Amino acid sequence: MKILFVLVFSFSISSFSAQTIRERLSLYETFEKSIVLKGVSGIKFKKYVDVEFRNGDKKYEIKAFYFGGDVWKIRFMPPIPGKWTYSWEYEETGGRGSFYVKSKVKSPDVHGHLHRQKDILIYDDGTLHYWFGGKWIEAPNYGQKFKNGVLNSKYLDDETFTSYFDILYKYRHNGLLLKVALYPLEDDGIVWDTTWINRADWLIREMGKRGIYCQINFWDTWGRAKGEVFTENTQGEKQVLNGWNDGQLVQKENYIKYLVSRFSGFYNVYWELGNEVEHHPNSGAAFAEQANRYYLSWIRKYDAYNLPIGLSENIWRNTDVDIGFCHNPWGFPKVTDTIPIIHNEQVSGVTVGDEPPCTQLWNDETIRDSSNRYLYRRTFWMNFTLGGNGTSECTWLDINKPLSNSVLNVMNDQMLLRNFIETLPLNFSDLKPDVTSVLNSSFNYQMLSLKDKYFVIYFYKNVKSFTADAMLKIQLPDGKYKIQWFVPATGKYSDVEVKYLDGRSNIRIPKFREDIVLTIMRD
Repeated sequence: MKILFVLVFSFSISSFSAQTIRERLSLYETFEKSIVLKGVSGIKFKKYVDVEFRNGDKKYEIKAFYFGGDVWKIRFMPPIPGKWTYSWEYEETGGRGSFYVKSKVKSPDVHGHLHRQKDILIYDDGTLHYWFGGKWIEAPNYGQKFKNGVLNSKYLDDETFTSYFDILYKYRHNGLLLKVALYPLEDDGIVWDTTWINRADWLIREMGKRGIYCQINFWDTWGRAKGEVFTENTQGEKQVLNGWNDGQLVQKENYIKYLVSRFSGFYNVYWELGNEVEHHPNSGAAFAEQANRYYLSWIRKYDAYNLPIGLSENIWRNTDVDIGFCHNPWGFPKVTDTIPIIHNEQVSGVTVGDEPPCTQLWNDETIRDSSNRYLYRRTFWMNFTLGGNGTSECTWLDINKPLSNSVLNVMNDQMLLRNFIETLPLNFSDLKPDVTSVLNSSFNYQMLSLKDKYFVIYFYKNVKSFTADAMLKIQLPDGKYKIQWFVPATGKYSDVEVKYLDGRSNIRIPKFREDIVLTIMRD
């Protein structure tokens, strides 16, 4: 055994030996080491190294994944401070070491891994997560400019990505979806294009520097077509791995195992099992069956951190996932839902009266038209006041073009919602949808409340109409209340009015343009 250790150590200064390796990390910082293994036979992407981490009674078992050449990578995110020890084993060789984790994080935007608790999402540090999402990153966006002589027309360079991430940070966004959708996987379903998947590592790290959490996608109706490089095929049987039918189980399990082993050690990731897998010509029910039989158990088997798994759209209702992803208003949270709901793509907007219908909120052209701004903002606020856990903006925003004022206004509206939520005198998760307190309103509304103590009411109206003063009739317990108005488009609050309300009270609704928010707090 000692001879084997010496041989392994001699191949790389960053490999492990029997001696202790010490280093100091910030809390939730990724511990990463390389193991050099010579002479491994067979397909190396199917070979994993068993690694165990310990801190007191805390134990995590992960897999080191094949990185390229003769190198396997260990990635681990320590969830608590203190001294951690680790050991690894591959066939008849192995190593061990230790490192120390400080109690402080590198940045206040770093909260550790995300977990589901009933219908909320909570970080390792105990704070709550609400998704303020930007665009989707399509897999070809981070692929090579050319591969096999084929031009990648969707390629985005590093500066384009980091500039967009900086804008997200400026506008206090914390979420992006990163599609994999089989693209960096070669046609055999086992071997990975390391240049392609290495760039995904880089993207996740860059997001992490800015406190941006990343949903890692596995399957997509628009997944890569077998035999193609940058082209999708919506027929599951034409894709590299058919996620809708039985078969290819070795390849499918390895696909999941590799992605989980590679990415779960970053603090800022969780999972999107499938995106719009119910779209024609595929069957959402068939995908749900495969998810229940195989995919969910595989993810949970290899994910030592138990990160949340999401699925869109209503297919999630037939599976044991942790998050429901909706794309349309009819997928908004229902009072019977018991898991968090995130609106991670806006497709259709909610319209009132004779407002023009809009079913392409995902489209770059739509968000760049300033007349559509209210539709995006209305979606943000409706999802929040229905008990949702966040919304993305224009998922197919073209960041190769400068972001116009119209785009920045939508991003600002989302930031103002975040500011509103974070200045509430209670956790937003304590507020629940309320359909009984309002007795009469002149305007459409959605409402949250907490046990007759705190109320948030979002009013929205037909944008073509003008309003005069109107009255809200609301049923509250007798008492003194603080009443304040908030304008979602400007972030401005009114002065606080203290008023005694008894039983069925009338509150005057001031003139407003597109939407307005009322907060009522029992004094």
